[in-house]
Amino acid sequence: MKRTLRNLVLAGTIALSSLSPVKKALAEPVEPKDKKPISVSIDNNYASKYLFLGLSFSEGPVWQPTLNVSRGNLSSFLMANKDLTTKEFNEFDLGLNWNIPILRDTSLSLGTIYFPAKVEGEWKSIGTSYAALNSGPLSVKLGKLWGAVGGTYVGINYSKDYPVSKKITVSNSTSIVSNDGIFRDKKGLTHFETTLTGSLALTDKLDVNAQVVWINPLSDDMDGQLCFRTNVSYRLTKKPEVQK
Repeated sequence: MKRTLRNLVLAGTIALSSLSPVKKALAEPVEPKDKKPISVSIDNNYASKYLFLGLSFSEGPVWQPTLNVSRGNLSSFLMANKDLTTKEFNEFDLGLNWNIPILRDTSLSLGTIYFPAKVEGEWKSIGTSYAALNSGPLSVKLGKLWGAVGGTYVGINYSKDYPVSKKITVSNSTSIVSNDGIFRDKKGLTHFETTLTGSLALTDKLDVNAQVVWINPLSDDMDGQLCFRTNVSYRLTKKPEVQK
């Protein structure tokens, strides 16, 4: 009888000791495997003119300070536009974008931008919502303006990056755009747009880039445009690692 009791006590001790790692694991907080940090950056952008849908909306150069916040597939920005000729802020933008992965190199982007703007001396409530299908270097975008200005636009874009070194990258973006009469009398193709960008990573947090934008009109109610842009971007948080 004593031997039986001793064996039962020994078995119970072994059973309890085998459970201790499980209890320890349950007591410790579990860190999420895919914890996505928040990325915050500030852009200090200057442009020789303000272009939107191939049209110029400024009397001269503009300053566009921008705050960018992103986490995972969600990103947002807050931008102000100051016309350096009239010395006044005439537009404020608040944008939100959600990028949804579909396949390895294919994703769907859904977004909206609300941008109250001063038009002919009066503030107007304007916005745009869009959906873009991205596959490798190609992107097809369908957007609709709402508020004080309405209309639908479609754009097809091809973009490509050409790394020169670890710190220098040259990229090219080419688009063809059509709309149904936004800020114009005619409908159909509006312009062909080419953007050449040179980027320099000065530090892990500081980037500088310069752009040349060329607008080639495809309709007689559109004008040719040439725009120069420069931007200094500073990351307030650690640069997110590229997920492989």
